Amino acid sequence: MKLDVNRAAEDGVARAATAEKQRLWKSKNAAGICAENEHIEKHGLPLPNLRQF
Repeated sequence: MKLDVNRAAEDGVARAATAEKQRLWKSKNAAGICAENEHIEKHGLPLPNLRQF
């Protein structure tokens, strides 16, 4: 079995970059997500009569 070290390194860097982008997005938007969750807890989901679940 041949291991393409360059490909493995590129894949690892790409996964790490994606994970960091996700972490930064979550950090940047945490206050907004928290506020939205609190609003839904207080008022419920919008348009409940149109939901089919």
